[in-house]
Amino acid sequence: MLNKFEKNYEVTYRDTDARGECFFTSYMNFMADCGLSQEEKLGFSLPEMVKNNHTWMLYDYDVIVYKYVKYKEKVRVITYAKSLNKFYALRVFEMYNEDNELISEGITLALLIDTIKKGHVEFLMSIIKHMV
Repeated sequence: MLNKFEKNYEVTYRDTDARGECFFTSYMNFMADCGLSQEEKLGFSLPEMVKNNHTWMLYDYDVIVYKYVKYKEKVRVITYAKSLNKFYALRVFEMYNEDNELISEGITLALLIDTIKKGHVEFLMSIIKHMV
């Protein structure tokens, strides 16, 4: 069974254009924050990653926006790690509006990188067990 995680957001002024529609980059920021929040909940904190000279590098993504939400509207993001192998993680995102309509979905491919050696880091089996 997939370990799903969800988080709610409100579209703020800084997230919108002159028409009050949410920027594409804000959709990406909601997704990134939701993914990192899931990792923190599972015990993998950003400060710990920095201490160990690790970071996530977004390698590829495919995001589709079906509907742009407006200023002050609320969105719900659901994410889960679809697959993990020794060097990369494939993560799925779904975003819903207040009417529970699917407004955006995406998939990302990220590598765990050693910031000193500038190379990839193998996932530990303990991480994989928590994420999938």
